[in-house]
Order: sequence, then C-alpha cells, then structure tokens
Amino acid sequence: MASIASGKNNGALTRGVGVIAAWASASALRRAFVVFLIAAALMIPGLGGHAPTDSDEGRFVQATKQMLETGDFVDIRLQDEPRHKKPVGIYWAQAAAASLLGGADAPIWAYRLPSLIGGILAAILTVWAVRPLIGPRAAFISGAMVASLLVLSFEARTAKTDAFLLASIIAAQGALARLWFGVLDDARERGWNVFFFWTALAIGVLIKGPIIFLPVFGVLAWMCVRDRSLAGLGRLGVGWGLPWLLLLAAPWFVAIAIKTDGAFFIESIGKDLLDKAPSGQEKHGVPPGGHLAFFWGAFWPWTALALLAIPYVWNWRRAPETAFLLGWIVPTWIVLEAAATKLPHYTLPTYPAICALVAAAALDGGAKPKGALFWIGALIWAVVSLSLPLALGLGPTLIEGKLILEPIIGAGVALLILLLAWRWLVKGVWLGFIRASIIAAIVLYGTAYHFSFPATSTIWLSPRMVEASAPYRACLGSADKPAALASIGYAKPSLIFLAGTDTKLIKAEGGAAFLTENPQGLVWVEKRRLQRFNDGLKSAGIETQALAQLSGFQYDGGKHRDFTLFARAGAAEAAGCKGTGDR
Repeated sequence: MASIASGKNNGALTRGVGVIAAWASASALRRAFVVFLIAAALMIPGLGGHAPTDSDEGRFVQATKQMLETGDFVDIRLQDEPRHKKPVGIYWAQAAAASLLGGADAPIWAYRLPSLIGGILAAILTVWAVRPLIGPRAAFISGAMVASLLVLSFEARTAKTDAFLLASIIAAQGALARLWFGVLDDARERGWNVFFFWTALAIGVLIKGPIIFLPVFGVLAWMCVRDRSLAGLGRLGVGWGLPWLLLLAAPWFVAIAIKTDGAFFIESIGKDLLDKAPSGQEKHGVPPGGHLAFFWGAFWPWTALALLAIPYVWNWRRAPETAFLLGWIVPTWIVLEAAATKLPHYTLPTYPAICALVAAAALDGGAKPKGALFWIGALIWAVVSLSLPLALGLGPTLIEGKLILEPIIGAGVALLILLLAWRWLVKGVWLGFIRASIIAAIVLYGTAYHFSFPATSTIWLSPRMVEASAPYRACLGSADKPAALASIGYAKPSLIFLAGTDTKLIKAEGGAAFLTENPQGLVWVEKRRLQRFNDGLKSAGIETQALAQLSGFQYDGGKHRDFTLFARAGAAEAAGCKGTGDR
C-alpha cells in the first residue's frame, strides 16, 4: 500500500540484501514460487519422523481412521465415543490424503498432509493477501516470515485443524482487503473475489466452526467504526455470497444434526467452544496476558522486529491499510486474551498481519536498532535463539543417556547461522537478518523433526508399546486378526491409532474380565495399577505371566511411567511365542 510501503529506504537496506532483494523484485508468480520453496524447506523435513502426538493429534487421526474403516463420513467417533468437538472438514481432508496413500493403515505422514498443505498455502496466500496493503516487496517478505514461524512449523506437521484454518483465514482476509478498498476495477475480478471470500469462509466453517468469523468480523467491525460507515459491507456480495456459503457448509451440519439428534451442536458449541471462555479446558486455563507471554516464543524468529515495528505502526496508525491490519490483530487478540482457555497456537490467525506490519517497517526504514524497545526485543530473541538449539541438540543425548550426534551437529549449524543473524540485527541490516533467520529456521526445524524428536525414543511410549507387543499379538492371534490388546493406566489415542481401533482402554478392575473374554489377549498395565489389577485376577482365579516391560517419560503428563505386558499364564508357551523382553 502506498502509505506504509512508500518512503525512502534506509541505506543499510541496500547492503547485504543478496538473494532476498533479487527475489523481492521478481514477478508475482516467481515470488509466490520462491515462498513455496521456502515453506516446503521449512515444513516438509521430518513430517513423518515421529509417532502421533497426544492428545489432540491422536484423537484427530484415530477418528479419521475410523471414518475410513467404517465408511461413515458424517459422524465423527473415537472408538465408541462421539467426537463432537470440531466440524468434519479436516477429517475429510485427512481421509482423502490417507485413502490415496494406503487407506486406514496409511502412515502418519499421510494424515498430516492436509496440515502441511495448509501451512504452505498460508505462506503463499500471505504474499497475495497483504500485497494491496503493503506492496509487493514487503508482501513477499511477509510470506517468508509466516512460513518460518515457530508455531506454524509445529502446526504444519501435526494432523489438526489450525494450519489449514490459517490458510482459509488468510484467503478470506486477502479477498476482503481487495473488496473493502475497492481496488478492483473489473466487475469479473470483483465477482471472483466475492466468490473467493465466501468460499474461504465456508472452508473455515467446515474446518473449525465459527472461529474464522472472529478475525474476519474483527476487521469488518474495526473498519466500520473507523470509517463511521457501513458502506463497505455493500461490496461483499452478501446477497449471493451468504447463500453460497450455506450451500457449501450447511449439508453436513444438517446431516450431523439429524444423525445425532442435535447432540453435535450441544457438545461442540455448548461445551467445547463456549466453555473455553469462563474456564480453562483440559488444564489450559491461563490468566489474561498469557497470549502475550506465548507470543515471544511462538512468533520466533521475528520477535525482535515485532517490538521495533511498534513506533512505525503508531506513526502510520491512521492510514486505512494500517487500520485494516490492526483490525485483523487487535479485536481477535482481545477476545482470546479474555477467554480463560489459552494455547500458543490460538493467536496464530493474527500472525500474518503482524508479519505484514513488521515487513513494512523493516523495508521502509521504520525500524531502528536503538532504544529500549530494540534491546528488549533483541534480548528476548537471543534467549529463544540460544535455548532452541541447546534443547534440540543436547536434549536427545541427555534424555536417552547416550551420545546422539545428528541433533548436536544440526543444532550447532543453526546456532552459527543465528550468530550471523545477531550481527545483522544489531547493525540494522534487516534483510540480511531476515535471510539468515530463515536459513537458521530451516536447519533448526529440520533438525528438530528429522533428528531430535525421532531420536528421543523414551518419550514415545505408544509406538514402543505397540512394537513390544506385536510379536505376541501375531503369535497368539493370526495373520488376519492379531490377539486382542488392552491398556490399563494409559489411555492415549495414539496407542489406539497405532495398535488398532479395537484396542481396549480399561480400568484395573476390568483386567480379569478382559482376559476371561479374550484368553489369548494381552494387557499393558501401568505400575501404579498393578495391585488393583492383581487383586481382580485373584478374585477371578486367573493367573498371568509378564511377557515384557518398558519404561519412559509421558511428555504430555510430565511423569515417568513403567509398564508391564501380561498374558494368561501358559498362553504364550502354548502358542510357541518367543519373548521380546524389556524395552
């Protein structure tokens, strides 16, 4: 946009620009392609490097797996329990990806493909969305910044809703910006943007319900108040756009309402959504200000520039383009801070607008490497930039108790690049800093997801339990139907996904009944439940034998856990099973 993107460049910007400057002056198609390459390098490595994470990803992929197994693509279930929290959109996307790559038994990376696509699209769409607001060069930098966000690096590799939702939000905001400011002279182009706007809203509604309306309506409310007029709403094509949204989204909502007698809406809106405001769900209650605290890590590696951009944004606050970007950020942030339930990724929908303001400030010379804001931001950036490589490099060695070189080497390379980024940061060579930070993020994220996480086997309990029990299940069962498996004291959806939908999650008192119904069955028992498990067996007159043991750290509970695998006494010997021992 003219008001933010105009102005004289700081002389430092013309030095050390290198490849970034060449890319920024290229055609729009080339810029989008380069952002695609950057995003792919940041998000693809390690996509399938580790097992499903607990608990959200495990729930999503298991529910999708059951859709493929049952052929029911309307209702969403986790084993026998209804999964009425989010709409069906991401499940359909995951099912489509998995069906092309092996069906229900597709590898975990297949289920993560929609999130990967959403993350890459978010970066590319940012370039398109903010271009009329900040100009092509800053828009290009904004897309690269979005691609390299720490929080998006995780969401793009996790089979959940948030990366794909982000792409739909950016698409809607990009179309809204063009419609609101009336920059489209051609009626056909206006029509396509109206179509794009309402289609993006429909996709967002199918992905995560009404959440997409928060940033979009936030902009609309902000701009209407600023302009003291509702005239801009007339450019949105509500007359045919709203029916189009309903045509796309309503059929499934009608179908699920009929199938569940309205229970889906009671659970998803009445409990999952509205209950997040007054109380913290699933131990995620955080007081106001929590999202601001999360921001300094989640927005890495751009936190230093975010603080530096504040004076520049304040100077341009009356510009309509700046107001649009602030409307994208402020109302959404206020609502999310007011809600009790907080997680670092909740404010992700506002980050593209923050990246746009930061990029505009950097390219226009509005950010200066001096003053308290600079040193506060630089210090925060330095702490995070030092902590991440140290944790990812040394963590696997410390946790596993043995030297693991690959994470150390990768983290060391990233740290060297970050030291170069620091040099450019303190000199105010923003494009050099941006280039070095992106390269460091590529190395660091690749190290984390390709080396560090897979190497830390101690924390991946579910795949280890599946691996340890697999020989016995095959021996005691058949090739077509492995022996039944149950778990006591460990009820993680990742175990169900990896071991099979028929895996039983039972209480200690139910162990005897399970082994009575399944004489060839196997039971994992957590150490603290052993006494009650044995008491139940004694009352039922059942004898068991321990076949395997494993220990590990449950990362989502912060506890060390010990497990023993049991079968009925003599069952393994009778079947000629060979033991696997401790794990």
